[in-house]
Amino acid sequence: MKLTSRIKQISLALLVGYLLVLTVQQIFFPRLIYLSNQSGDSRKFGYALAVDGNYLAIGDPGANRVVLYHRGFRGRWRRMQNILPPEGSSTARAGLGFGYSLDLKDGILAIGSYDTNILGLSRIAPPNWYLGEVYVTTVRDHSIEPVRKILLPDSGWISGHSVALYGKKLAFAAEKYTAPGDLVGTILSTDLVGGVVEHLVGYPGPSIFTARTRSSMDAKGDLLLIGDQNIQPFGGGHLVMADGRIEPVILSRTAFNSTDTPVGASAILIANDVVVLGIVSEWNTQETLFLRRSISGQWVTFATVSSGGLFDANSSQFLISVSPFRGMSERKVQLGHILVRVNKEDVVIQSKIRWRRGWIDWLNGKFNHCPTNGIIDEERLLLSSQGRVVSVASSNLPSSYWI
Repeated sequence: MKLTSRIKQISLALLVGYLLVLTVQQIFFPRLIYLSNQSGDSRKFGYALAVDGNYLAIGDPGANRVVLYHRGFRGRWRRMQNILPPEGSSTARAGLGFGYSLDLKDGILAIGSYDTNILGLSRIAPPNWYLGEVYVTTVRDHSIEPVRKILLPDSGWISGHSVALYGKKLAFAAEKYTAPGDLVGTILSTDLVGGVVEHLVGYPGPSIFTARTRSSMDAKGDLLLIGDQNIQPFGGGHLVMADGRIEPVILSRTAFNSTDTPVGASAILIANDVVVLGIVSEWNTQETLFLRRSISGQWVTFATVSSGGLFDANSSQFLISVSPFRGMSERKVQLGHILVRVNKEDVVIQSKIRWRRGWIDWLNGKFNHCPTNGIIDEERLLLSSQGRVVSVASSNLPSSYWI
């Protein structure tokens, strides 16, 4: 009896110790979950990310595919299927670019195919070899409908750099060269039911982006926010309302911490009553501006963060994925993420997340890498860099965290 009692005491002590260790690890060392890579995945696996309920789409434009995951038992992501461009399409013949941009809402998956160095498939004069198309499919009940291409009414447009689903419509950026070196950009929208393509902003009016930085978009419900590189005097964006009205989001010089002259919004986000703009200066520095609408109806900056990149948000948490961009002058850039919480009058940085092997060298005028990206998935973060995608709990993250 004494031996049995002693064994029970030891077993209980071991169990308590094990639970204590798990608790300490959960508090001080959030556990990373790596989403599995497979043969054929490229270093651009994770270039774009989109999540909707129990489905996660991961773009891999280097392998010319989108990988679909399904959330199964205990919240684990299981690799489900590769989504490929239609046979015979320009993207399929090019062999890369599919999955450059993604959006996934209510079972609709929008896929941008985009690449800036496709020889032999260009629709413009050399040396500007570009490929860009937009595709859409439906993901439901563990099945995927055939991928179909969005057809444009005018020839010469190159799309796919950015896509956004809003209401029952799909918006996407499109560009073309009206002459060698003369790039113009516009935002187009298509009705997913009727298939009619319409012009929103940009060319044939003032082009909304430059050869250095393209425009990005984000949507919430029926609202669509479009970043504008050339809106005067200091950049900004356009907010497309549910009734079709388009409202400019214009910035003032007092919005910026930097003394550099801003040249436009490189990335944007709309969440709750907050608009987020990533601003690039003429000297290639980046800043993130947080804006709210004032009583007078103007958009007013209430906080800034001295970094920029791609954005995502969930409730009051905002995620900035820091990446280099075209024209950036630094010779070496460390990739990472900044998780912030938005209060009524300011923002608080909760954690700075860095990739241990996240140093990218600038060689021959190009970044040959996959930039960081990230999305907030309920109480976890999905983060990507250089062909790796990880999941980590957003709660209890230390102020500095290394992957």
